[in-house]
Amino acid sequence: MDELADRYPALNGGALCLDFANTLEPKADQGQDRDHLGTDRRQADYAGLLAWLEYAQVIDDAEQQQLAALARESSAHAVAAAVDLRAAVLAVFSAVAAHAPLPPAAHRLRDAYARAISAATLEPASGGLQWSWDRSADLMAPLHLIAASAAELATSPRLTRVKQCDGENCWVLFIDTSKNASRRWCQMRYCGNVGKSHRQAARRRQARAADRPAGSAP
Repeated sequence: MDELADRYPALNGGALCLDFANTLEPKADQGQDRDHLGTDRRQADYAGLLAWLEYAQVIDDAEQQQLAALARESSAHAVAAAVDLRAAVLAVFSAVAAHAPLPPAAHRLRDAYARAISAATLEPASGGLQWSWDRSADLMAPLHLIAASAAELATSPRLTRVKQCDGENCWVLFIDTSKNASRRWCQMRYCGNVGKSHRQAARRRQARAADRPAGSAP
């Protein structure tokens, strides 16, 4: 999957649901949202959704091919559900990151999780039981995994570590795993370096203004 790294946002959200939310870049291209779930990056479609799911290792190549075959008959409902789930995840966890009240989208996230559990099978797992979905026979199954990820994060102690990148015009959500909870950027080499450069430029401007004689032109 290395050859796809330049096409998709880095999978550094720390939770599947956050990586999924990060596939939408609001107004990234001259006012036009960039949608990484679309084969043309403009509008989500099921082929684009499957490509990202395989990149994120939610499904494997065999499952991708089986779901693609099913999607030839009808995939509009699954695409609409994917777009709605992503919007709900983005709204809810952006509010969490901003320490703001939960938005109405929290109800849509609850409903998505309820649908996921209703379609799940309880199976033995190492040390206990786990919910499972047939990821090759149901167009909605990958979305159920994402809804379950969101529900798990929402009720986890990790919720307090959910943040949104401080970078200018950056939308990325992530879980801050640093020891002192000081992470501010999605990636230091991108937003972090730009942020540092902007702060340094601002300090230089302030220093020049402080050294300028009173009444002199800027």
